[in-house]
Amino acid sequence: MKIYRRIRTWILVGLVLIVEGLAFWIYNESGGQPYDHTLWGGVLFMSNLTIAALFATIIIAADSVAGEFSGGTIKLLLIRPATRTKILLSKYLSVFGFLLFLFVILFVTSFIVSGLMYGFGSTTELYSYMGKGNVTHHISLASQTFRSYGFSCILIVIIISLCFMVSSVFRSSAIAITISIVLFFAGAIIGGIISQFKWAKYYLFSNVDLQIYLTDQIPIPGSGMTLTFSIIVLLVYFIIFNGLSWFVFKKRDVAS
Repeated sequence: MKIYRRIRTWILVGLVLIVEGLAFWIYNESGGQPYDHTLWGGVLFMSNLTIAALFATIIIAADSVAGEFSGGTIKLLLIRPATRTKILLSKYLSVFGFLLFLFVILFVTSFIVSGLMYGFGSTTELYSYMGKGNVTHHISLASQTFRSYGFSCILIVIIISLCFMVSSVFRSSAIAITISIVLFFAGAIIGGIISQFKWAKYYLFSNVDLQIYLTDQIPIPGSGMTLTFSIIVLLVYFIIFNGLSWFVFKKRDVAS
């Protein structure tokens, strides 16, 4: 695919690995949890680096559509037998294919390095968290690691869909990257500012942290939000972002 033929893609992969290396150094110098400096403890810690994968994927997603327009290759792309819907879908899926590629790299490298540093036999450690009714739950570190990756995917899918939409609408990689990253960092801050309003529960970033429901909490106290409610809100945003991307790309005059 075109994504993997570009030098920039592999530079981004290299940067993610460099960040992972620095994170490992910090982790090895730190401690505090009973499971620190174990095989799955290291892999769980490295799951926080999905944010690095997100930033790399944002850059790829922003250029996926906008780059075709700015580079003048969109006309060559659209003369092919495939419909615009199929072209847009293939680009969208290729972006998430790249994200999955980064996830696999992060997981495999963190597993190998953690195993070499702390041993591959330490697999019995447990992760504890306070659930509903103030009951302490215990799950394996492996289960918590995969759950961490899963919950991270929810936010990432929404942010990438937003980036893809902005890229399609404005045909500008810079605008798509800027808006996506700014909203990622400012989203929670804005959510805290508007939390006093009743409509705040419909705000995108008030619903992206689904993991909070596992600890018998809700994003906005007293709002009546539930896990089902947040999932529905996220689905609505997902449909809006991708629906707008499809509509604009479908109707776009490539000569403009």
